[in-house]
Amino acid sequence: MLATITAPFKVAGAEVHLEARVAVARYPDHADSAPELVRRVEIALDEAKTKNRTTVVASARSEQEHLSRLETFAGLRAAIANGELRLHYQPIVELPSTSVVGVEALVRWQHPQRGLLAPGEFIPVAEQSGLIVPLTNWVLNEALRQSRAWSDAGRPIRIAVNVGAKALARSVSLAATLDGLLRSYGVDPRLIALEVTESDVMADAEHAIASLRELKALGVRIEVDDFGTGYSSLAYLQKLPLDGVKIDRSFITPLFADSSTSAIVRAAIELSHALGLETIAEGVEDQAVVEMLGAMGCDSAQGYAFARPMPADALVEWMTAHATGTEPARAGSIAPSPVRAELSSGTVLVVDDEHPFRVSAHRILTAQGYNVLHAATASEALRMCATHRGEIDLVLTDLFLTDWQGDKLAAHLRRTYPDLHVMFMSGDPKANRFAGTDTFLAKPFSRQQLVAGVAGAMA
Repeated sequence: MLATITAPFKVAGAEVHLEARVAVARYPDHADSAPELVRRVEIALDEAKTKNRTTVVASARSEQEHLSRLETFAGLRAAIANGELRLHYQPIVELPSTSVVGVEALVRWQHPQRGLLAPGEFIPVAEQSGLIVPLTNWVLNEALRQSRAWSDAGRPIRIAVNVGAKALARSVSLAATLDGLLRSYGVDPRLIALEVTESDVMADAEHAIASLRELKALGVRIEVDDFGTGYSSLAYLQKLPLDGVKIDRSFITPLFADSSTSAIVRAAIELSHALGLETIAEGVEDQAVVEMLGAMGCDSAQGYAFARPMPADALVEWMTAHATGTEPARAGSIAPSPVRAELSSGTVLVVDDEHPFRVSAHRILTAQGYNVLHAATASEALRMCATHRGEIDLVLTDLFLTDWQGDKLAAHLRRTYPDLHVMFMSGDPKANRFAGTDTFLAKPFSRQQLVAGVAGAMA
C-alpha cells in the first residue's frame, strides 16, 4: 500500500509525490469494540506523525505517550494562566575578556507535582498544540518586565528571547505585540534580541523575512540561532535583517575532536564577519574551547563553562561576583581569562592532533602558571601565532601533524618570530633526530617531564 501511494504520478504534466503513514490497531489484541479500535489507531497515527515514521502499530506505550502529551498540554495551558512559568537567564560573555554582554532568557515550568521542568519536557508539546504562541507572548512580557526592573536598578542588560516559526506566522502579529510591550514597559529596544532558528525561517522564507524586517524596524536585535544545522542558503542569509548568528553547540562541543570541525567553526565566524554580523558560540563547556574561540575571532560565548541558567536574583549576584573575580568555583565553570600581565611564566601554544593530550597539557601547564593556547594542525598554529603576534613564548608541537611536519612548522615560525622558543614531542622515540638542539620529549611522558621540559625550553 505504501509503495503504491508514494509512487510518483503526473497531473497535467507535473510530477506529484505523496507521503503516507500507516497506523494499525487489531481486534481483539488492542480493543474489543469499533469506537475503541478507532481511538487506538488514531493514537498510533499521531505517534507516526510525531516521530516521522511510516508505520506504527498500536501499543500500550504509544497510548501512554499520547495520554502524557494530553496531560502536558492541559497542564501547560493552566500553567500559563496560573503563573507557574519561570524565566531563568544564562550569561553571554564577550571574548576574550569574558565580560558579560547579555543573557538568554530560558523558560522553566514550576510544575506543582513534578517540580521544575526544563524546556525539553514541554516545548515540543507547545509547538505541536499551538500553545507556543501564548507561551512566547508570556516569555516576551516577563523578559521586558525584568529588563525594566534591571534598568531601574542601574543594570541595563540585553536579553535574548527565542521565537519559533509559529510566532512568525502570518496570523500572529508579533511585531505589534512586541511594540506594545516595549511601549508599556518603556524598554530600550536595543536591550532586546530575538533568536530565530534557520529551519524556522526557511519554513516560509519570504514571509519570515518580512516579519523579521517589521521586528527589526522596532529597533530590536535579530539573531539566527543554531547556525549551521539548518538548510538556509547564502542568498537568504544575506537578505535577513540580522545582527548576529549563534553557532550551534554541535560544532562547539567537538571543536578539538578533529580539524574539520575547527575549520567549519572558523569559516562560520569569517563568513558572519564578512556579512557584518556578530558571532556567539553556544554550549561552551571547556576553557580550551574558550581560548580557541577567542583566537578564531568569535565575538562572544555562552555555556556551562561560564554559568548555568539561573533566576534573575541569582544572576545579579553572579554578575557582581564575576565582575570582581570573586565568584566561587563551580563544577564545569571557569574564572575570567587572566590578563597577560598577570602571568609570570609566559604563553605556551600546544600543537597536537590528539584532543586528550591537549586537554591534559592544558591542565598541567595552567596549574604551573602558564597561559595555554591550542591548535590541532600546523595551519591552525600559524593562524594563532598571527593572531597572538609577539605574545606566544613557546610552541610545543608534535613532530607528525596531519597537515605538516612539526620541524617544518617550527622553521617557518622562527623566520617570522625570531625570539620564539620551540619544543618537540612524538610517539616515535627515534623522531628526536628532527628536533636538533631543541628540547624533545618521547610520548608518553610524565607530568614532571612535561613541566621540566617546558621550563627548560623557555629558559
